[in-house]
Amino acid sequence: SSGINAEYGVACIHALSYDENLSLCTRLWALAGWYGADELRVMANNTQRKEGEGDWIPNTWKSEIEAFWRHDCFAISFGFLIKYFSCCLLFVVSLINIHGPQPFVGGFNDKA
Repeated sequence: SSGINAEYGVACIHALSYDENLSLCTRLWALAGWYGADELRVMANNTQRKEGEGDWIPNTWKSEIEAFWRHDCFAISFGFLIKYFSCCLLFVVSLINIHGPQPFVGGFNDKA
């Protein structure tokens, strides 16, 4: 938990620091980007490559289009799904399962 807070704090300082070399996209990526998922994509997508295809490099047009069309590669949406979508989905599912005590309906008859 403290590691996540420290990582977010460093990202906020990096994103909000005044530097003309940082574009808006770089600042937004520092705040909301997914860092570990790209390393997983590099490892997974490079294991499926043939000899003459070269290395798969994230966030390049050629590699991302290839990952989008190939069934054995993780596309750029993988990071979003891991970091944001799955957490929100699990949160909603956990809220759906929270309910008050339900009355017992049916079952065994005690008069036997």
